[in-house]
Amino acid sequence: MGKLRFTFADGSYVIGSVLEKEEPECSAKIYELVANGPVRLACYNTVSTGGFIAGFPRPPKEPVLAGTQVDGIGNHNKIIYDLIPGEICWTGWNFWFSYLPNTEPVGIGGPVTVIIDPEYMDTYIAACNKIWENQYSEHVLPVIVVEKEVK
Repeated sequence: MGKLRFTFADGSYVIGSVLEKEEPECSAKIYELVANGPVRLACYNTVSTGGFIAGFPRPPKEPVLAGTQVDGIGNHNKIIYDLIPGEICWTGWNFWFSYLPNTEPVGIGGPVTVIIDPEYMDTYIAACNKIWENQYSEHVLPVIVVEKEVK
């Protein structure tokens, strides 16, 4: 099982396990995204959903298969309120980070493809809460850097 490192603006980082067996196509696309090194994600915390952050890389130069709330990609799609904190979804070109309970009864557009490793959960929740603060209190664009974890 491969690992990804997510680094936050304050320098904290977390490691997540990629669900390669459960979601092989989506996992391959994530690895393709980070193949040439770290990728910066422009992030925003949704207002109505709860603990849910969207992370968008630079848009692709060519069209990609991307899921919608109605027609998700991947093998196992969840509804937003069924996500567990620490689950990260991939929709074809962006990530959705779940860090607290969520309230929206709609699809995400892609499957859970990464799960934050348990020993990083406290750091993950604190860093995601800081993203909320950056966005709403400080009006600063939150950024997460994602890259393949190399041991």
